[in-house]
Amino acid sequence: MLESKRNGSKDFWNLIKKITKREVPSKKIGPIKNKEGRLLYEDHEKADEMNHYFSTTGEKLAFSHQHISEKSLSYIYRELLLQ
Repeated sequence: MLESKRNGSKDFWNLIKKITKREVPSKKIGPIKNKEGRLLYEDHEKADEMNHYFSTTGEKLAFSHQHISEKSLSYIYRELLLQ
């Protein structure tokens, strides 16, 4: 049953709601501002803006932390590997 739902996102989430017996009404979000300050009202515009924002977050974080030394990075990596 799950295999047949793999290609359709809406079908997949409807199946998950049915299995978990969760009926959560969807809520529309209001307009959002893009980086130029223009209000976006259309769902596809808001989705595109949010996708762009979140898809570049890692890149922005990496750029803003370029000042971290090699010694600090090796310590962080070592600590992460020990967990």
